[in-house]
Amino acid sequence: LADEIANTLTYTRSLDVRPSAITRKFVGNDIDPQRAGREVHVANIITGHFLKQGDRLLITLEAIQVDGNRLLWQTNVTAPAEDLIALQAQMAAQMRQGLLPALGAAGGFLDTGTRPKNAEAYDLYLHSLALPHDAGPNKDAIAVLEHVVEVDPTYAPAWEQLGLRCYYDADYSDGGEAMFQRSSKAYERAVELDPNRIVADGQLINNHVERGELGKAYQEAQVLVKRRPESAQAHFTMGYVYRYAGMLEQSTSECNPALALDPGN
Repeated sequence: LADEIANTLTYTRSLDVRPSAITRKFVGNDIDPQRAGREVHVANIITGHFLKQGDRLLITLEAIQVDGNRLLWQTNVTAPAEDLIALQAQMAAQMRQGLLPALGAAGGFLDTGTRPKNAEAYDLYLHSLALPHDAGPNKDAIAVLEHVVEVDPTYAPAWEQLGLRCYYDADYSDGGEAMFQRSSKAYERAVELDPNRIVADGQLINNHVERGELGKAYQEAQVLVKRRPESAQAHFTMGYVYRYAGMLEQSTSECNPALALDPGN
């Protein structure tokens, strides 16, 4: 649920969303939203819980402003427990209609995200998000995601996750060059399906940098910054390219706006 909420919010131009790898540790009934917010350097926290009632799931979501501990928004969502696609669609709609206006970000939503089409594949995709990134479980995640994109080949977030997992296997395990190339292909497919998958776009550019393809990386990073000038991640990616080209002043000139846009990152 948390990953799907974050996934929806990444389509807003004016919000930077912390990845689940950072926020996943804040699980439990005794979490202090203010402490969690200060620890990860964010202005707002989204929290919630779910309850299964018969064959339905009831989900409660709240947005809390860290400074002042003020409740900004609250909603309830209910859907059949076996129909996670319907649940995802309801949550996304509630956030677009209620949460984003409460955060003052309604005008910057990019409604281009691809939607899951196969219930089994979507369930497996969600399962893969919970698998650790250590070498063994990461290989399990790759196997799961390979099946997901075979069954539902048009769901961009699954391709993005596959690219990330293959990169981990190449750099931190024994996947080698074959997995590195698989990572780039998966990122390319994610961006082809949804040009606003900024993580996939940025990671693909980083892959080009790591293989010495600086000209290609530079051109793609320029396009990314021009398309998403409000994104800290876009400016950081441009700075990453400049750094490996030895252009440290230009790299600094991109890192500064990245930090200004997202000072807690």
